[in-house]
Amino acid sequence: MPRYRVHILDASGKVIGAGQFDCVNNEVAQERIGQLAGGLDTELWQLVASVGSGTTPRSLTSEVRPRTRRRLHS
Repeated sequence: MPRYRVHILDASGKVIGAGQFDCVNNEVAQERIGQLAGGLDTELWQLVASVGSGTTPRSLTSEVRPRTRRRLHS
């Protein structure tokens, strides 16, 4: 099941919150964010590769980030 990350943004586009969740597909993930964000601006990313071992992805470095996540929504 794909893993997604959402960034919640303030009016200037600064990230003020974030969370991760698993969802069946992109469309369901976007619907879920629409329901949970309450009208706030968001960015939705899909994790497409994991760095390291285990089931929870580790923090991603700036060199790795462009190859490991896809921006789905802003």
